[in-house]
Amino acid sequence: MKYRVVGWISYDEEGVADAPADDAAVAAIIDDIRANNYVFSGWHHQEALQGAPVLNDGKRRVFSQRTFGAIMASAHGYNGPYDYSLFAFQLPSEEVVMAKSWFCVKDFVPETDLCETFERTVSRSDYERAQAEQQLCTEDADELRYIGVGDTLLLCCEGERMAFAVEGVMRRPKADAEAYELVLTLRRA
Repeated sequence: MKYRVVGWISYDEEGVADAPADDAAVAAIIDDIRANNYVFSGWHHQEALQGAPVLNDGKRRVFSQRTFGAIMASAHGYNGPYDYSLFAFQLPSEEVVMAKSWFCVKDFVPETDLCETFERTVSRSDYERAQAEQQLCTEDADELRYIGVGDTLLLCCEGERMAFAVEGVMRRPKADAEAYELVLTLRRA
């Protein structure tokens, strides 16, 4: 998905619809936090005037304090199982760097063509399994951070190419728990 954060607004501001936060939306939020060096907590996310992100689809993403703490922790390179707690609850005021880009509901026109095409070279067995089972299980990669439901995945194998519509995205820890694998539910496009 061609997601990006277009501004920040109050958690409960009227006139802005909420949308579920899939992995692609969370990736866009993390990238905006990193780009702007924001540092604030899940408490600020829910209580501050500019604590909730709005994406270019015109929809706000809201989280629990702990979940937003995990997003902020990830944006700052903390990915341990309990690192969410570093950012879940109120931080000392001297550490807080709030979002500065205010979202103006009145003048905003949501972007509608947000789907994109991702290309992935796979083994012959993965290529054939994707065709037969309509699923691809692969190592999670940075270039797939923004893949979401509705996107197109172009699988390439030994000179052959096949397009699939993405119908489901799931990331899960691998057996060693140091890395993640990406499981995509697909439909032949």
